[in-house]
Amino acid sequence: MTTSSVSPVAQTLRSFLPSCGDWAWAVIDPDISEVMVNPNKTVFVQRSGRISKIEAKVNQDDLTAGLQFLAGSLGKVFDDAHPILDALLPDGSRVAATIAPASREGVCMTIRKFSRQRFSLQDLVGSGSMPDWVADIIAKSVRERQTMLVSGSTDSGKTTLCNAAIMHIPAEERLGILEDTRELKVSHENIFPFETREEQKDNDGTLQVTGISMRQLVKNCLRNRPDRLIIGEVRGPEAFDLLDALNTGHEGSMSTIHANTPSLALDRLASFAMRAGVTVPYEAVCCDIGALIRLVVQASRADGKRFISQVVRVAGYDRETKAFRLEPLYQRN
Repeated sequence: MTTSSVSPVAQTLRSFLPSCGDWAWAVIDPDISEVMVNPNKTVFVQRSGRISKIEAKVNQDDLTAGLQFLAGSLGKVFDDAHPILDALLPDGSRVAATIAPASREGVCMTIRKFSRQRFSLQDLVGSGSMPDWVADIIAKSVRERQTMLVSGSTDSGKTTLCNAAIMHIPAEERLGILEDTRELKVSHENIFPFETREEQKDNDGTLQVTGISMRQLVKNCLRNRPDRLIIGEVRGPEAFDLLDALNTGHEGSMSTIHANTPSLALDRLASFAMRAGVTVPYEAVCCDIGALIRLVVQASRADGKRFISQVVRVAGYDRETKAFRLEPLYQRN
């Protein structure tokens, strides 16, 4: 394999590769998007959306030492007092690792590589992700400032779809990009990206680095005059702040959420908003969601392929049936 074919993540992990032993090639291979090491010393990789096992010998002591070196180079601690590592590499790739006592049977590690390729809606049409007319619905909704929620499971292509949809936001608009981990690729000039940060404590529990929550970022974002908020993923009480922002002139905002159906996505959004500890009744929150979220796009994954399985228009919330009124626009057969 030539130097030019080595993936950017491998360049970042050069000093870590020796601890990987005979499966270091999987980290280097640019066609592999994820490398997964299980506590039982099996190694799996994802290539072209499909997961397969590879033959590998895992030396857990070497792997732990390599991860500790990697953590130290990023200003993090990875030991029995801090057994969970979530490291974002300079190229945007992510390393998640766990050791004892959280993972008593051995090291668990996943490297999710950052893809520099950015797909348009037409690219997704060409790959079979959705019909052309569905891409037109999404593009039109974005241009018309209809707030969109992209729902789906892990690795279903939610971020890829958001990246493609963002291309249809007018270039003159100012965007606040809020993420836990930097994944969105936005070509607009007038943007300000914010990221959350986990708090860090030393071995005796003394706080060394204060955390930055998504709620803090949403509130600070609104002080910087965005036309739209783009939230990488709603997963907590920041949902209430998002709804508040939508109520004050930030229509056309966008976020992803983990859910298996559009209906469940809206239910989860309401549940997350209630975690903000507000005195607003649950039904009132649902009514707000029904009035403010206009489109829910469901991303799915099956047989190694990612695709759009549903698109619904939100027509409000029915107080009598206690359910969201959804107008189906597309259902993949």
